[in-house]
Amino acid sequence: SAQRITHVAAGDVSAHSTDAINGGQFFSLSSYISVSTSLSSLSTTISSAVTSQINSIGSSLFSNYESLSSTVSSVSTASESMKTVMSYLDKHAIKWNEEQGGFDAGQINGMTRDSTPTYRKIVNLADGDVSKDSHDAVNGSQLYTVNSELTAGLNSLSTSTSTAISDLLNGTDPGSMSTSIANLNANALLWNGTVYDAARGSIEGQIITGVKGGNIAAGSLDAVNAGQLWDVKQSISALSSSVSTVVSGLPAGTISDDALSSLSTAISKNIDSQISSVASYLGTASQPDTNSIKPPKYDITTPSGSVVSANNVKDALENLENYGTKYAKSNSAKAASVAQGVDSVAIGGASMASGTSAVAIGDSASASSANGVALGSQAKVTQSGGVALGSESVANTAAGKEGYIPVTATQQQAAAIRATKSTEGAVSVGDASNGVYRQITGVAAGTADTDAVNVAQLKGVNNQVSMINEYVNQMNDNIHHVERRAYSGTALAMALSGAYLPSLNGGEQTVGVGVGAYRGYGAVGLNYKAASKNGKVTWGAGVSTTGKETAVNSVLGFKW
Repeated sequence: SAQRITHVAAGDVSAHSTDAINGGQFFSLSSYISVSTSLSSLSTTISSAVTSQINSIGSSLFSNYESLSSTVSSVSTASESMKTVMSYLDKHAIKWNEEQGGFDAGQINGMTRDSTPTYRKIVNLADGDVSKDSHDAVNGSQLYTVNSELTAGLNSLSTSTSTAISDLLNGTDPGSMSTSIANLNANALLWNGTVYDAARGSIEGQIITGVKGGNIAAGSLDAVNAGQLWDVKQSISALSSSVSTVVSGLPAGTISDDALSSLSTAISKNIDSQISSVASYLGTASQPDTNSIKPPKYDITTPSGSVVSANNVKDALENLENYGTKYAKSNSAKAASVAQGVDSVAIGGASMASGTSAVAIGDSASASSANGVALGSQAKVTQSGGVALGSESVANTAAGKEGYIPVTATQQQAAAIRATKSTEGAVSVGDASNGVYRQITGVAAGTADTDAVNVAQLKGVNNQVSMINEYVNQMNDNIHHVERRAYSGTALAMALSGAYLPSLNGGEQTVGVGVGAYRGYGAVGLNYKAASKNGKVTWGAGVSTTGKETAVNSVLGFKW
């Protein structure tokens, strides 16, 4: 609301005076100007409150003029502040990097013209939504949680690996293992270049025990044990008894040489058959001339592509361990793994790779689509080219998915997003539909449009967004301030122009009051005009106010 200004000293009243006048001077002026009738009419038109306001305005003319000058100075100061803000934003804001195709948090050293950027943080970042379709920025706390879970998982994996190695070594220490290998080398049945030799330096030879009964059949190459020979002996003894019985029942006589020759031939054939069976099971052949077994040869291809040969079972088993299964073990009581798809690989209990060129590694891992990779216990791939990483991860998003395009994206940015539409199934590190989530840590800052970004880059973007929001808020405040002054100025001008003054004759004076309103802002104005006695010169002044803003005008006119 309007306020009065009191204790105003009498101002200088002259043609060029810019002093404020007080109510006493104005009253004295009205006493010798013949406008009492007009003033009386005016007092009946406006309320006493308006009259009080006009008197207060008249007495504060000069003061308000200085206030106007101060306001103009404030506007100039605000303009300089805006320049400072713009300079600060230009120096510190995160800007779009056209060359890199992303927001760049780096700050270039303008003094040394060093093109190497520094790196800055984005702080006070709220937890982002971590879900399948989320594009929120995530903060350090969320990364720490995933890092803790990953560390726990790695510790568990390390413990499991140590246990597996311990199981492999059967709890023995390296020294004990070395002793066992040395004992094996000294005590194993070794090939001496011609035959397997069990003598171990003894002339009499040594016994080989624990030999499982071999298959006794035509073509069998199994070794036979003493128990089987005992059975044969018993059979021969029984046969001998039967023969003896038969022979004793035969009439006395002699056996011809042909009969003995036939019997010898039959026995030799039987022995040759047994030797051939043993040789066959060793993967070699018999040598009938010497009634022995030809030394076998077991070839294994090493990871480097070379071939290692062994001539005995012990060396062959060692080669198989060193070059085939030493670094690949699986401990499971579940069903066997199945590599059903062409060129597929399945490792782990009940794992299934049924897609072409699919890979399923882990307990119950499943890759049913072509080129799918399921890595981890119960990991599952159902889309072509999909990759499921980690236990219970599910890759079920097909290729051809178009990325999210923000509504604020430019045409060029939207085109770049569309150009990178997926061509293979998605890579999954969890299963959002069942609440399985993982963080991806150790991600380097992305460079190309198709690179992943890390939290540091997201922090840079968030910092820039925050600064832009602050700048926009400041701009809105400034615009609102200018808008208020503009609307007030319009109302002030209308109040001054609304005080229509009558034409004057020589020596006459007049006063007019006007009211203006524009877009919710109102103002009241007062105009004064006087003419010289000969009527050739006129002068006047006016003032209007909204209660907060004030406007003044003055005029001097001549006619001839």
